[in-house]
Amino acid sequence: MDAVPQAPTGQRGGPVAPRLRGSGLTPALAVVGTIAIFFISQLAATLIILIYPALKHWSSAQSQAWLTNSTVAQFLLVLMLEALAVYMVLQLLKWRHVPAKVIGLVRPKLMDLPYALAGFAVYFPAFIGVYSLAQLLLPNINYDQKQQLGFDNATAPHQLILVFISLVILPPIAEEIMVRGLLFTGLRTRLKWLPTAVITSILFAAAHLEFGSGAPLLWTAAMDTFILSLVLCYLREHTRSLIPGMLLHALKNGVAFVVLYGMR
Repeated sequence: MDAVPQAPTGQRGGPVAPRLRGSGLTPALAVVGTIAIFFISQLAATLIILIYPALKHWSSAQSQAWLTNSTVAQFLLVLMLEALAVYMVLQLLKWRHVPAKVIGLVRPKLMDLPYALAGFAVYFPAFIGVYSLAQLLLPNINYDQKQQLGFDNATAPHQLILVFISLVILPPIAEEIMVRGLLFTGLRTRLKWLPTAVITSILFAAAHLEFGSGAPLLWTAAMDTFILSLVLCYLREHTRSLIPGMLLHALKNGVAFVVLYGMR
């Protein structure tokens, strides 16, 4: 493939240009940067949120109980985690002199919502098909295992508002900027769309296996997020924007929110 002499402009219509020599991003930087931001943001957010129980001179058991049972504490943890992730991505772009529009941070357009709805119409049947096939071919997987989302004690309306923000609004923004923005764009500078989408989706799915939780790996969530990510990568490529992907991601999480919390 021949090198393209300029970085993508962020305009709509047409694929993200591959092999952008002057973009300031590389596949190695994108992969290492994304993984580092993922872990650093979680560690930093946890340390920050633990300042409060430290000031209260709580024991480790009291601090853990507060984090487990307090909807406000869990909301603040998610808020700080996602905010730190976005901040670090933007700082990385600034360090490499990469405009935010290169990774798809552009102004919303009227077609963003139709693209998101079309993406959901592709994602959901695809997931049902893969899930059904996996049950036939891989019967030993625990398909009833639940994802550890926290917020187990949220029942009051004001608590559910915080849960909605934490699950439906914040992750789609931060994860699209970090994964389909930084990671996808960096890989796309050297790779064709399909390998870029597959690598991006594998890493995104791996992050949802819940390593280190003490529970068995959550393969159903990995399958779900892998398929979702492929659709999100297509939207990122086709529209040169992260906005349709954010809307689709929020729609998918919104459906899950209604199923998990709307029936309590």
